[in-house]
Amino acid sequence: MLRSLMNLRGAKVVVASVAVVGTAMANVTPAMGAADSPDEMAPVQVLDQVVIPVPHEIFAVLDDLGIRNWKGVAPLPKRPQRLSRPQAALVMGAVVAEGFLAVQASDKNAIKDLGPEVLELAEMLGVKDEVAGHARAMVDGSDAGDWDSVRAELDKTQTTVRTAMEKLQDEELSQFVSLGGWVRGTEAVSHVILDSYSNERAELLRQPDLAVHFSKVLSNMGERARRVDGVPTMEKALVQLRILMNKEMLTDIEVAQIEHISNEVVAAIYGAKSEAKGGEEAAEDAAAENVEGKPTTDNQ
Repeated sequence: MLRSLMNLRGAKVVVASVAVVGTAMANVTPAMGAADSPDEMAPVQVLDQVVIPVPHEIFAVLDDLGIRNWKGVAPLPKRPQRLSRPQAALVMGAVVAEGFLAVQASDKNAIKDLGPEVLELAEMLGVKDEVAGHARAMVDGSDAGDWDSVRAELDKTQTTVRTAMEKLQDEELSQFVSLGGWVRGTEAVSHVILDSYSNERAELLRQPDLAVHFSKVLSNMGERARRVDGVPTMEKALVQLRILMNKEMLTDIEVAQIEHISNEVVAAIYGAKSEAKGGEEAAEDAAAENVEGKPTTDNQ
């Protein structure tokens, strides 16, 4: 159960990071948040007893906290031409998470680039026909500046891929889609929080239950799946992330460590070398930028 609650826009909302939007949400049901009364019910979904807010509420929380500098997030590494199906599933999750970031940045060019990539990955996974309509609708929506529809198509893409994988009895690939999206989202949201650090914003990263959930997902996979590129790195990273995310308050250095760990996992998925700075170095750079001219945002 996610523990962090914040009063925003006059309603209690279960808080999680944008990382969760990269998580596919098949076979989930609406659930009550931490509040007990109907008027305090948060729109959330449940995945294996882990409460996950729906994407539009996550973005609303991020916007209310003034987190908007998504264009500063480092792009994904260049994708290898050849991928195994498990690798393609991990990358698919990361790419869909990237789509949500492009929506936040209102980046039409990024969506146009992502559309064909989603189709290529879907073909590798054997679900191209199921995804083709969503990919076209994403690009059309971005051309029209209809970002709500683009966001909806990204949701549908993720769910369609997972459902198709499960019909093909590829449950492990379905889980890989979720994992790839969660880790990319964690990398991105930690970066934008560090860019304008405050205790309140850092609270979004306190997701130890999600780290535990994904650790269990990996531990329940077969040995072959756990040897896929990026997965051994991810298993170790999830232990580190759980420890960090379980802290009562995350400092800027700890937020930088979360970004660094997540970046290393994304790089491992893509077979690339991580270029992220270590925790203290990244936090010092962010602090220096604020001193040199950025307004302080701790009290926002």
